[in-house]
Parts: sequence; C-alpha cells; structure tokens
Amino acid sequence: MKSSPFMLPKFPNLPNDRIQSTSPFKSIGIDHLGPSFYREIDNTEKKFWITLITCLCTRAVYLEPVKNLKADTCLNVLKRLAARRGCPERILSDNSKTFIACAKNCKVHLKIIGKELEWKFIKELSPWQGGVYERIVALVKDAFRKTLGKRTLQWEEMLTFTTEVEGILNMRPLTTIDENPDVPGLIPLRPVDFLCPQRNLCLELEIPKTDDSIMNFVIKYKDSFVFTEFLLNELWKRWKKEYLIWLRDRSQWAMKGPRSQTKREPNVGEIVILEEEFVPRNLWKIAKIVELLDTKDGRCVRNVKILLPNGTIVSRPINKLYPLELNIENKETESIKIKEIEENLNEKLKKNQRKLKQ
Repeated sequence: MKSSPFMLPKFPNLPNDRIQSTSPFKSIGIDHLGPSFYREIDNTEKKFWITLITCLCTRAVYLEPVKNLKADTCLNVLKRLAARRGCPERILSDNSKTFIACAKNCKVHLKIIGKELEWKFIKELSPWQGGVYERIVALVKDAFRKTLGKRTLQWEEMLTFTTEVEGILNMRPLTTIDENPDVPGLIPLRPVDFLCPQRNLCLELEIPKTDDSIMNFVIKYKDSFVFTEFLLNELWKRWKKEYLIWLRDRSQWAMKGPRSQTKREPNVGEIVILEEEFVPRNLWKIAKIVELLDTKDGRCVRNVKILLPNGTIVSRPINKLYPLELNIENKETESIKIKEIEENLNEKLKKNQRKLKQ
C-alpha cells in the first residue's frame, strides 16, 4: 500500500485551563499506571495500580496506589483528593471503562449537592491528546524503575514510597525566577510553592530596614491569611511572567509522524483505510468519513467520524486514516469504482479471515 496517512495540523493554542490563574487542582488530568506488584505479609505478590492526578495549571501531582480499577475505587480517590486539595471542576482523561463509569457517578453525586463537573474525554486511540498527564506518567515510571528495580514492597511501604515520589515531583522546578538581574535564573518556581505558599520555600521577601517601614510591614502582613494571599499573588505574577512565556516559546508545534503524509484535509464521504494496531496491513478495514469534527476555533480538523463495514460509527484521529489512491474526474465513475474497490477489499478481508480461522 503506497497511500500515506493524513497529516495532523499544528498544535492549537494552549487551553484556558493551562494559562489562567486558579486554585490548584481545579482543572485536573487523571490516568492509571500499572499494574505492578506489592508483597503481602505472607510474601504472596498481588497487583496494584497508581492513580495519577495532575493539576493542569500548576503541574502539581497527586499519587495514590489502589488495589483495583473499579469505578467506586476511582470515585473514592477523587473524594480524598477533594478533601485534601479541593473539589475539581474540570477533569481530562482517556476513554477507559473505569473513567467513563466514574464520570457518571461523579456527576450524580455532585448534582445532589448542587455542584457541576465537566469531565472531558480525549478521542479514542489518541494518547498524545492526553500528553499533559502522560508526561507525568513517564516521570513516575522512571522514578519507580530506577529506585525499586525488580524489588517488591509491602503495602505500607508502597504507600510511603509513592507519597515520597509525589513530594519529589512537586518540588521539581518548572522554570526559574529572575530575582536579581545581575544573577539571573537562581530561584526555581515549583508546584509545591502553590500548594504550600506559607512555607516560603523559594520566595524571599525584601524586609524594609527602617523602623517605621518595619512596623508598617508587620502590621500589614501579621495576619497569616493575608500573608498567604500575598505570597500566592506574588507567585502567580511570576508564574505568568516566567512559566507562560516558556510555554509560549515551546520548540515543538507539530505532531511527529512518518515521512510521507497526506497534507490535505479529509472530506465527508471519502473512502479511507483505517489503521489498526496489532493487525496486519492487509486486514485493515475500509471506512467512510461521515462527519468532520472541527476544533473549537474551527480552523482545522483533527478528528473525524467514520462508518465501519459493520455499520458502527466511531471517531478517529485523521493520522490513523489512509486515503485511497484515486484521481478520477468523473464523479459517477468515481463512486462506481469506489464501490467496486470496497466490495473487492471486503471479499479479500473475508477470505483472509477464513484462512486465519482454518
């Protein structure tokens, strides 16, 4: 097959959840890592997973080991997160059955108490759309692999180790703050500075030297709540000044793909070949594009809805679709030939499936 997949357009602008100053964990991304193994008291090994939650704004991390992937377990993790960090308003995740069921339960629970939750799912087979939390997943896996190796810990030890990994990730530098123009880039800005601003881990206040100024300073900031708000405001100012500029100047603006790609956009009614992982190329299905899913700004198409031979309609990213190599001027002959090609390919697929069964 000489056909090339459609090329994805350049990355869009960062969403508002990434660039607006809000309280930590108001907009989150959630994912599961694993499975891995922990050791019981009798030395038997059992599976566990880690629920990873990251703040889309401050990039803070929340990790919690779980013993199963049931929707009730995921809901309990979100309840504990809300008790410690505040209730999230927007959640981004993949399309796993756990998250789909948990989203329904969350919306029911919050509707009872008069709150709303926006749970957004990325498109099927598009893990790069969840890159905001997949990057943290890679950091956690790397920490576990390099520290533990093949060793298994008991459950209490695993809880402690996971919490320590969470603390280390929350102290990673996002960017640097240029406090002194003569010596730039010495003070890091970290997620923990937004979670625990009162600790004053990386922010040094300039205390006035005169007695009158000191008294005014003490009177103004002696209330701890006001002092905390002052620190947070200073951090948000620097977050906007340093971190957002760094995000704006990111080097990669396009999705990496194969050398040969189809640079035009797909069309409604177009017949395409659907790429499927772990399936031989000669068994890939024929599909028909029935709807173009525009981005929010309406400038480009990243995903489409396609009709499969069995009659089901699914959404797929355009870089998983291969257009047929046709260049026919007459539309009538084009539709006839497309039907012939579709019928021939379906017959070949059925024959190959029969051979595989035999």
